[in-house]
Amino acid sequence: MTPPSPDELLAQQALARQVEEALGEPKKKGKAKLVLAGLLAVLLIGAGVFGAKTMMVHHPLNPKDPPAGALVSLPQMTLNLADGSDLQVQLALRLSKPANAKTISTDQPLFANAEIAVFGQQTYSVLLTAQGKAAVLAALLSDFQSITGPADGVPQVLAVYYTDFVMQQA
Repeated sequence: MTPPSPDELLAQQALARQVEEALGEPKKKGKAKLVLAGLLAVLLIGAGVFGAKTMMVHHPLNPKDPPAGALVSLPQMTLNLADGSDLQVQLALRLSKPANAKTISTDQPLFANAEIAVFGQQTYSVLLTAQGKAAVLAALLSDFQSITGPADGVPQVLAVYYTDFVMQQA
């Protein structure tokens, strides 16, 4: 269990003061107030942890999914977008277990070419949206999987991630 943040502590203390005022306890019962405030804080923290655990979504693993392997970073690139804006981007690839990171490194010029082609068709306004960024990742994943081909019957590249993404509007 993680300790409560300073904002949570302040909220708990304020709530404890409100409870004390509502009960109208005299000031000489300071220890009782402290115990009451502590119990209230523990209850609130427990309820928050329980609520957070019940709201977590667990996705079951698909046994047909290939096991994940190494994470490989591609070099950072600065590109021009279709509308003249600039993009500085760096990607990382999640490889499958059968993939060979050394072999993948020889494909980096082909990956760079795919990045230039895909990002070069995009505009600043499209890449500002989460959907635009996700669509580019999907297109790059498809391109990278075509470049690398399968290894032992599974794709060598399982996922593409942004590790750096900075745009400047034209």
